[in-house]
Amino acid sequence: MAAIDKDASKAPSAFAQLDLIEATAKRGETLRRAKEVQPPAGDARLYDMLVELRRDIQQLKDEERSLAQSPDERMMHGLLNELRRDIESLKREQVQDQFSSSPNERHLRTLLLELRQDIDALNKIGDGSRNSPSAGGRYSPQPSGVGNALNLGIPLGILGGIAAAFALLLTTGLIRIDAGTATHAPAAPTAPAVVAPATPQVAPQAIHPPVVATPDQLLQTANVLLGRGEIEFARQVLTNATTQGSAVAALILARTYDPVRLSQMYNPSGIAPNIERAQTLYEIAAGSGNAEAIARLDELRSAKQPK
Repeated sequence: MAAIDKDASKAPSAFAQLDLIEATAKRGETLRRAKEVQPPAGDARLYDMLVELRRDIQQLKDEERSLAQSPDERMMHGLLNELRRDIESLKREQVQDQFSSSPNERHLRTLLLELRQDIDALNKIGDGSRNSPSAGGRYSPQPSGVGNALNLGIPLGILGGIAAAFALLLTTGLIRIDAGTATHAPAAPTAPAVVAPATPQVAPQAIHPPVVATPDQLLQTANVLLGRGEIEFARQVLTNATTQGSAVAALILARTYDPVRLSQMYNPSGIAPNIERAQTLYEIAAGSGNAEAIARLDELRSAKQPK
């Protein structure tokens, strides 16, 4: 009973995050329709996938509420599998345009690949959270679903991954929500002979800035990917964090390109090092005073000097 109460106390937080994601998607879709501009074929497919993703989120919320009364998790796993299939389908479409896509589309593909990894992690946790028999032969309920994923601390997680995907749409211009565009409606001309009663003017609704993934969240996701041996995916996530000014991300990214550190720390198979790229990233990290970056940078420079 205590486990059920604890899980129930966590559920409002998960619902609140899902509501935020759904509201962001609805807002972006409304603005796009207001422009009445037909998007390119690639963007149209992307919007269709995101609309399906939002629909699956709503079903996931409904299933989470039903699990409060029933221990059956099969429908939740089905929804998660649908999410994974959607991401896989979108990934295949994006890979076809890998060499002709714009930088914004490449960043979006990177973030969607992160989301696919987080969904896989959530599926594994869901499989391991089934009830186990107690000493008396009965089953004790365990926290499950979105609340369980949050309790176990999945880095960035499915919620953060979906939120970051929509946030990237906002920041790359595929969906525009500019706080500076909110203006008052022009006042209607008043007839000189008619005195109309004063009506209170309603201020335009404030548009909050989109929620974006922070460097710390990206670092958490990158560490999970590195632990799984997904070096290429981790490099892309760390690149995003580095562009946001994270010196720690620059240091970790430099290790993945440094031939010595790459073989010592990650033991990759088929991952190519790049000493020039590593040195550039070490310089970024050293600029913030990182001792490891400074020491390794000196070693690389000394190795290049003729003896």
